[in-house]
Amino acid sequence: AVAKGGDKGDWSVGGVWDRGTKHLVALLRLKLDPMDFGNLLFGLGLHYNTAKIAVEVWPGPGIATGAQLVSLKYPNLYRHIKWDGEQRTTSTDIGWQTNEKSRYDMLATMQDAISNKWAILRAREIVDEAYTFVRNNSGKPAARTGTHDDCVIMTAGALHCMKFDPVEEM
Repeated sequence: AVAKGGDKGDWSVGGVWDRGTKHLVALLRLKLDPMDFGNLLFGLGLHYNTAKIAVEVWPGPGIATGAQLVSLKYPNLYRHIKWDGEQRTTSTDIGWQTNEKSRYDMLATMQDAISNKWAILRAREIVDEAYTFVRNNSGKPAARTGTHDDCVIMTAGALHCMKFDPVEEM
């Protein structure tokens, strides 16, 4: 999950997951310019054996982060499939998008991971945010007023990307 940067507002959050065990092995949570966050993810990905990086490119500042990773020629970016119904073709774009439907799908994946214990979330920041992640007055799952949901969204997005982009067996 990528934020605009600056001292106020949301956090930019990145997690490193062991895809085999689904254990969270590292967590970044900081307020940083989206381009600088891309530079940081580039180095982190290389440190973890060119780990696949899945950037939330929509909505907003993640587009700049994804573009930075492309300009740095990061070799292992997650790509989502886009269907063009008019042309009846598929294409791929880097990153994952959060919209109304995908948000519910991601959160359902995270709920399934926690309920069925197929992922291990050993980060206090994620657990703390999960406790303040509620349905708001309009019924949308979101952070309680005055709290953040950036770690929850990163976790839900990462688990969803891993679920639908599985590692091939060697």
